[in-house]
Amino acid sequence: MQLSGGVRPASERRGTREVVMALRDVTRILIVLTDRCNLNCAYCYQTATKSRSIPWEAVRAGIDFALKGSSPEIDLIFSGGEPLLDFDRLREAVVYADAARPPGKRVQYRISTNGLLLSQEMAGFLQEHEFTVQLSFDGIAAAQDCRAPGTFQILDQMLDSLRAGHPDLFARGLRVSMVVTPLTVNHMAESVAHFLRKDVRNIIIAPVIGHQEGWEAGKITELDAQIGAIAETCLRHLERTGEVPVRIFGKTRAQNREEGHKRRLCGGLRGTSLVVDADGQVLGCPLFSESCKDIRAGSPLSAVNTLLMGDIREPGLSERRAAACEAARLLLPPGWEERRHSSYGRCRDCEYFDGCSICPVSIVNDAQEPGTFRVPDFICAFNQAVFKQRERFHHASGKGLSRPRDSDPIAPLEAWLRAIRAQRARDRT
Repeated sequence: MQLSGGVRPASERRGTREVVMALRDVTRILIVLTDRCNLNCAYCYQTATKSRSIPWEAVRAGIDFALKGSSPEIDLIFSGGEPLLDFDRLREAVVYADAARPPGKRVQYRISTNGLLLSQEMAGFLQEHEFTVQLSFDGIAAAQDCRAPGTFQILDQMLDSLRAGHPDLFARGLRVSMVVTPLTVNHMAESVAHFLRKDVRNIIIAPVIGHQEGWEAGKITELDAQIGAIAETCLRHLERTGEVPVRIFGKTRAQNREEGHKRRLCGGLRGTSLVVDADGQVLGCPLFSESCKDIRAGSPLSAVNTLLMGDIREPGLSERRAAACEAARLLLPPGWEERRHSSYGRCRDCEYFDGCSICPVSIVNDAQEPGTFRVPDFICAFNQAVFKQRERFHHASGKGLSRPRDSDPIAPLEAWLRAIRAQRARDRT
């Protein structure tokens, strides 16, 4: 395999067997069933779709590669475009994986969908095979219209239908994924409250990657207020149910640190996660795919062409994977973390540095010049606001109670008292 940019394959530098043996097994494989989509979302990273569907031979080769590893469990994720446009291929892949998996190996099925095409028949199949369904739904009509106008009512009714017709899938497998942009910040708290009224059990909130138009550093106060309001809602929910429905608040300090460490060199760059795109090409992250993204020569993302691993159907994937993982390390040279910064300051100086996780591609994509490692301001502000509130849930869940810090303007005494009452109620039981 010839890598661009003067990077020689790892097999030529250290010996193929040595490099391959040092790699961890693949534990996650994402299959892009098609790059076609029934929406044209405002912030979508797929900018050059070719209306292709993945060949069956590429699907089968990807599943076979993941199953042959020693890991007792793998995640098999179906994505797009919109994967429900090629549901027959998804069904075929699940049937094959169930039949091909070795004894004792578990396959966890996942799908990421905009939900507009989800029929009762499809929902029944997903429930039968214990899928985790990540539904892209940005919130109330005002928020959802910023993404895909006119789709709120359809998705809202779909939630009701799914809850009534497939309660196991709704309660156990559904994850509502809210992508927040500068335009939708003021709708965050109301959107979370709406989903909780719908009895959604798991809500994922994440900042958009790539588009931060309209964001100014001073707007962090608005973001703080919205995430603080969400925290208040979730603390009341925790007191009633013992559960934290918004996943950004449910992690321990140890998990924060572990996640932050991993995300500085994410699974896609470490080789434990693979993507097979609609052309059958193997890569570490869907953001690198030329089947759905226009990556022009000279753009910041053009550097990732050293990470492409060729066709999944061709022999020698283990060696190509090793070469790509070694090339990934060269994209992030020693000391790069010391140079990460945003308008809010240097990352190393931030009290949340150890647990902070930021997609490396978003840093490369937002860089004004090579080697600057500029963190997008919106993502930095989002993470800071979340970490301020996350500490309150650690206190409320029995990690030791304390008053909110004076430096946290959105952690009032009332919330602290509610956390104490919840802890005392749990102690009595």
